[in-house]
Amino acid sequence: MDPNYKLVEFSWTVFVWQMLILASLIMWIYCLTNLIKSDCQGKDKIVWLLVIIFLPLVGSVLYLIFVKRNALIKD
Repeated sequence: MDPNYKLVEFSWTVFVWQMLILASLIMWIYCLTNLIKSDCQGKDKIVWLLVIIFLPLVGSVLYLIFVKRNALIKD
């Protein structure tokens, strides 16, 4: 084996992408569990569920902006 061979080479770009994917997955799971536990009823809950499932990143961000912000304003 070549003595200059590196077994594992660290790449910052891969690390950053992995952290972004992990953060979006955590946010997606948080939004789904929050929606399921929420008192939102009927068609609103179904529509938000479909938006979060079929558009994971965009749907999660929209859910956090519109639903969570409105919940904080009401409290």
